[in-house]
Amino acid sequence: MSGAIHRAEDGRCVVPNALRTETMLERIRGLLGRPALQPGQCLLIEPCSAVHAIGMTYPLDLVFLNSAGRIMKLVHRLRPWRMAVCAGARMVLELPAGSIVTLEMTAGQTLNWARN
Repeated sequence: MSGAIHRAEDGRCVVPNALRTETMLERIRGLLGRPALQPGQCLLIEPCSAVHAIGMTYPLDLVFLNSAGRIMKLVHRLRPWRMAVCAGARMVLELPAGSIVTLEMTAGQTLNWARN
């Protein structure tokens, strides 16, 4: 499902092209076998508290969120064949490497997904 990610504090759209997983198979597949995300794109996986990059060919930035959309953990440039886990996370945004810095994301901010 297509939508956008907005920062709750100021309403700013930070990711205009946000795909959201809808099925277990979509969550399991994630970005495997897909081209690298471009700036302005992300994949929102829910429920999710752990990500693996086994089989990936490019690094990712990860933003782990709680059920209210509050950023719990930021992972910069997760390399292929690595894992990241965040206990208590409910969702994760997979973003192009470098997006966390570019979008000025910090722990404690709240992000919301909205359908386009």
